[in-house]
Amino acid sequence: MLTEKQKKMVDMWNESGHVAHYYPKKNKIALDGFPAQSVASAIKKITEVMLFTKPPHKINRMHKNPAPKFKAAQQATGELKRQLDAAMKLYHNFSGHEPELVGKTKKPKIPDVGIVIGELDGVAYETVRDGKTEKYFHQFDKRVRPLLVSSFDGSQVYILGGEYDFTADGIVDATDKKFSPRQRSK
Repeated sequence: MLTEKQKKMVDMWNESGHVAHYYPKKNKIALDGFPAQSVASAIKKITEVMLFTKPPHKINRMHKNPAPKFKAAQQATGELKRQLDAAMKLYHNFSGHEPELVGKTKKPKIPDVGIVIGELDGVAYETVRDGKTEKYFHQFDKRVRPLLVSSFDGSQVYILGGEYDFTADGIVDATDKKFSPRQRSK
């Protein structure tokens, strides 16, 4: 049985002019007329070929964090308001302080073609938590690593796929039985 995320990826593959057939009895997927392969192999192939997530915004590094609390956030309605509220709550839970203005950013245009550089072993980052600047390194479990993908022209790098979440504890692998919201909801 395909997960919701896998279904979305297969749908995006089909919408992009490719053909994917899922065989539920065998739990296999055939891509573009090639022999059926395991769901994991097919999803990895789809991931390698397509850019299927939106890249992160370019953040103006002069500001403190990416969770805006400003006039537009107060005037937002519907889905945008829900997303802003969730982002501000998550930022507060992670950092221990209130979100501040980031400023306006432009989302880069997402290219249709990317170059898979390889699997991402981990992510190093610096952030402020509870008023202290701290450095972190998250090493991904081998089973859940995202791909590091470059735009076709090399002007942008993306982290795509993988099985992890960003929580009040930071980056958490979906396989982490203690901290993953996916594991706790089972």
